[in-house]
Amino acid sequence: MAVYYWYAWIVVILVSFFLSSKKNKKLALLIYVLIQMILTTYLQIDSLFWLSFSIQALFGIYLWAEPRPMLQHIWPVLFTCFWAIFQLFLLSNPVWYLFPGVQVAIIGVLILVNYLNFSLNSQLGLWLLMNVLGGFAAKLVSWALFLDYMPDYIYEQKVMLKGIIVILIINGIAHLRKSSLKLKRKKRLFA
Repeated sequence: MAVYYWYAWIVVILVSFFLSSKKNKKLALLIYVLIQMILTTYLQIDSLFWLSFSIQALFGIYLWAEPRPMLQHIWPVLFTCFWAIFQLFLLSNPVWYLFPGVQVAIIGVLILVNYLNFSLNSQLGLWLLMNVLGGFAAKLVSWALFLDYMPDYIYEQKVMLKGIIVILIINGIAHLRKSSLKLKRKKRLFA
């Protein structure tokens, strides 16, 4: 549980100090992380478990909602299916939880999302939607197949926070590259 709070506070610090509030929905992301931190302490009640996932879905939709072509709204569905399949794979082969396969998959998926040229808000919204809807779809499939699958809430939230950290780092690196290219261009113009 303590590791979860470390990840949560790292996200709060990154969002508070390194995101500008003009372009990003900074306050919404901060409120979401703080609500999840509060709900995590009271997770013995089953209704709060589903309330937390509902809040995650609402914030995911809020962050994803931007004007874009209609065909691009299929990405959350595709990534949700991918994430549900990945979680069912982990259900059938739980030894992969012990190997770094999960972390490598998170980084790989988020690099792929970054190459789709979505904004930071859309990337965060897609990640939240993918996690919550993928977990829900995995629960439905396992229920239909009479499998025992109850997602570990704290583990799911840690994965979600790790993904947010990776998204912020990837976008920070991209921002630094753009800034350094601009500086190089200015130096060439003045030289």
